[in-house]
Amino acid sequence: MATNASVPVIGTVGVLVLAKRKGLVPLVMPLLKNLATSGYFLSAEIIAAALTVSGE
Repeated sequence: MATNASVPVIGTVGVLVLAKRKGLVPLVMPLLKNLATSGYFLSAEIIAAALTVSGE
């Protein structure tokens, strides 16, 4: 539905990266770890990409 309405889809990790860019969170890695320990699947590639673009 979002794509039909021309709304960009960025996902949970994208939201975390955006939050860091806007200064809303200091670090992305602890949040990614919390997601993973809560059962949210994150591939090593997604984690690496998120850390790279967020400068961690």
